[in-house]
Amino acid sequence: MEKSKKITKMIFEQRYMKIVLARCGPGTIKKHTDLGQVLCIQEIDITIEGTNQLDEFLIKYRPDVVVDFQLLKL
Repeated sequence: MEKSKKITKMIFEQRYMKIVLARCGPGTIKKHTDLGQVLCIQEIDITIEGTNQLDEFLIKYRPDVVVDFQLLKL
């Protein structure tokens, strides 16, 4: 499992953290896929969408933490 998936799954498993949205870069095949399916767990009703309108989603959900894997080279 790639590191970004491991990190996301670890966040999902935390009691005190809640994933509220998932975004993907342009051209990825993960767009419109349930995040749970990508993480190989049950569906969690969070559909991966593109990064357009990200600012609107940040205002709507007001997350405490944002994780961006676009530049991840671990």
